[in-house]
Amino acid sequence: MPDSRPSSLARASTSSPTRSSTRTDSGRGVGRRMPRRAVAEGDKMNPVRTCLGCRERADRSFLVRVVARDGEAVVDVSAILPGRGAWVHPTTRCVETAIARKAVARALRADGALGTAGLLTVLTPHDTVGVPSGTP
Repeated sequence: MPDSRPSSLARASTSSPTRSSTRTDSGRGVGRRMPRRAVAEGDKMNPVRTCLGCRERADRSFLVRVVARDGEAVVDVSAILPGRGAWVHPTTRCVETAIARKAVARALRADGALGTAGLLTVLTPHDTVGVPSGTP
């Protein structure tokens, strides 16, 4: 009796190795890049975060953490306040973009409107990122 299955199924039942049996990437898809979780700096791995404003990934040390406190978005300078945090570059452009996109309230999962006026006042005067404070 002839095989009534489509030719692709008939070939899969043969003893030759199939593509799925030779896959070495744990079934995640051939050629798919896995996101990098940390950036190597010497022997130490540093965590990577995404900026709410520009959506670029950067080392955690180049971003500031924002948390919701009493209906207001505040900068968590030491990054130790409890609760959900979001990360943004300490530049006017990134903070204003994040506020305009309403990304701050969305990332912090705020129930209502979140005050963001205090975020712009904490920025450095020259919008410097990663530059020592003594540099003009």
